[in-house]
Amino acid sequence: MRRNAWAAAVAVLVAVSAVGCSDDGDNGTDPPAGVTLADLAGTWDATEAEFQSLDNPLIRFDLVALGGSLTLTVAANGDYSATIQPPGEAPETETGTVTVQGNVIDLNVDGVPESVEFDFTLVGNTLTMVTESDEFDFDGDDVDDPARLTLVLVRRA
Repeated sequence: MRRNAWAAAVAVLVAVSAVGCSDDGDNGTDPPAGVTLADLAGTWDATEAEFQSLDNPLIRFDLVALGGSLTLTVAANGDYSATIQPPGEAPETETGTVTVQGNVIDLNVDGVPESVEFDFTLVGNTLTMVTESDEFDFDGDDVDDPARLTLVLVRRA
């Protein structure tokens, strides 16, 4: 699997293109009104970091389920760091900035011109982020495939 696929997860994360999506319906998944960076400040541990193939939704890869880890730390000023540890590999850390507008979190990785937008929900201490503008090498052929990335993160006490 290519490094940029891991980086995408880290940045929670670097995608080929950014997508801005919002949910206009009231289905109970919209974030509470007025979610700010201050609401996201803290350290978050992933309980799920799943790539799902857009070509074949039955194909999935969950970093956490396979024994890896992902930690996201967000500062109230918008800086973030993300550390990912794939199973059996050394951890990697990325830094950048995060902004929030409505139900969209925009992550900008330092040194990378593209940003990635995630639809999100924040319920208590659980942050769920989803983007369909990611890529992942599901079959190990060094060619990234279009993927949906779902991150479920829990705030540390």
